[in-house]
Amino acid sequence: MQADQVILAAPAQVVAGLFAELDAAAAYALGNIPAYPLSIVHTGYRREDVGNPLDGFGMLCPSREGRNVLGILWPSSLFAGRAPEGHVLMTTFVGGARAADLALLANAALIDLVVGEQQALLDVVADPVFTRVARWERAIPQYVAGHAARMGLLAHLEVQYPGLHFLGNYRDGVSVERCWHKGHELGATLPLTVQA
Repeated sequence: MQADQVILAAPAQVVAGLFAELDAAAAYALGNIPAYPLSIVHTGYRREDVGNPLDGFGMLCPSREGRNVLGILWPSSLFAGRAPEGHVLMTTFVGGARAADLALLANAALIDLVVGEQQALLDVVADPVFTRVARWERAIPQYVAGHAARMGLLAHLEVQYPGLHFLGNYRDGVSVERCWHKGHELGATLPLTVQA
């Protein structure tokens, strides 16, 4: 296949494997960006079992608080249809660089940990009526010393190979929102060519 534009928007370790033969140094640098496991636990409760009004986006738990979760989002407070009538949905993040070992707990232990934190933080008085666990082995890339040099190698490749683009949470910000904006910005700069 031939293409004028190639956007590599996979995780850093995957991208590293895709172009290892093209530039071994850049592939090595990308493949060795530290990233830690993250587990996400979705819990649904009856509205009357949660004392907190859940007004807003959610909450972050800074390390100085000593909590076992990174934060809790309240999707049903933000978007319609995220929970049945009379219920609420919470999304809790566990692990990352701060507590990678907790992200590796078995599902039952992970759910128990999350429910305990929700009870303490949000005045939850009953067990959830719904739970689901999602896991990412390497979720949040860390922008540690040397990261700017790693990104410089990618920028050099983009100059050396016009039409090659690197896009992902390992570059220019880890949030979903930042990745979306960077993708949108990149898409707006690319020429649109349609061939029949």
